[in-house]
Amino acid sequence: MHFLSNAVPAHWCALLKLVLVVTIAPLAHAAEPPPGRGEQQPERPSARPLALQQRATPLAQLVAEALQNNPEIQAARKEREAASQRVAPAGSLDDPMLEAGVINLPTDSLRFDREDMTMKMIGLSQRFPYPGKRGLRQDVADHRAHEDRVVADEHGVTHATS
Repeated sequence: MHFLSNAVPAHWCALLKLVLVVTIAPLAHAAEPPPGRGEQQPERPSARPLALQQRATPLAQLVAEALQNNPEIQAARKEREAASQRVAPAGSLDDPMLEAGVINLPTDSLRFDREDMTMKMIGLSQRFPYPGKRGLRQDVADHRAHEDRVVADEHGVTHATS
């Protein structure tokens, strides 16, 4: 994916929204005093009902699970890996071409010795780009991969996976 504009891609916006919801919702809920109680001391964990203690899941575990199972985050990781894998091939030569052919082959007998003008050809060709162009293509791919890494770092994909 090319990040040539200043706009943030949609999958990063979704990631940011997910992280904000997972982070802020428990904090907002914890800031509210329980109904019917004024300014009391915080209750001890042992005073809570057993079912509530068993249901409580640490926030870090929930965030890790969301980061691991979110398909948009997984896609962003794969895009980041793919961008880094495109750097080396960008500077390589094009594939060589092998050609084989026959010219003026008589169609009634399909024999090579019947017509004097029958020619058999075999050829091998390789395109060579203008000097310096391969290096520039590799530099462009490297900059795009670096840009993908920076965007991923800004949105926390790298930190969540490593």
